[in-house]
Amino acid sequence: MSRPAATRMPSVPTYLLARHGEVLTGRQLGTDVARKLTRQVRAHEVLLLSFAGVDVASLSFLDELLGALQQELSRRPSSMLVVYGINESVREHILTVLQRRRMVLAVLTHRGIGLLGGGPRLRRLMRAAQRLQPEFSTQELADRAAPAGGVRADIEILVSAGALGDRAGQRLCRPQSDRMLPESRG
Repeated sequence: MSRPAATRMPSVPTYLLARHGEVLTGRQLGTDVARKLTRQVRAHEVLLLSFAGVDVASLSFLDELLGALQQELSRRPSSMLVVYGINESVREHILTVLQRRRMVLAVLTHRGIGLLGGGPRLRRLMRAAQRLQPEFSTQELADRAAPAGGVRADIEILVSAGALGDRAGQRLCRPQSDRMLPESRG
């Protein structure tokens, strides 16, 4: 009797920041890494950004990196970026930069995909998106998240941050945490 072939979950391209060191500091390194990372964002619909193995990331490094990502993601509304593997020290610095830049980032945790940065309304909207099918309309999300309306600007924030993808203005999509198996990329 033959056994059924094991189904392998598809892997998601992953950019490993630790390849640049355990301590990431300075604007110049942030600019250099951002250049490499934006090429990856252009090449993939969904990209995982791994902070695993990074002990320290300075505010100046993160400001350069996240600023470049913000620009690239706002030009590519179909692209999605999800970060993971963040220690508490790096998380605090990321939150500081996100607050200064009025940004949010999608983050992969043991509970699924959530948000770093933003307020309760954006986090509620992201949770509502995670409860929908992988692809959905803006109206479906608006109905689920806030039937009273006023959610379109918040959806735009999530799309421009790469937390949601926009398929030519017709359909939105979300990163699927159950399909996020990191694939090593340098």
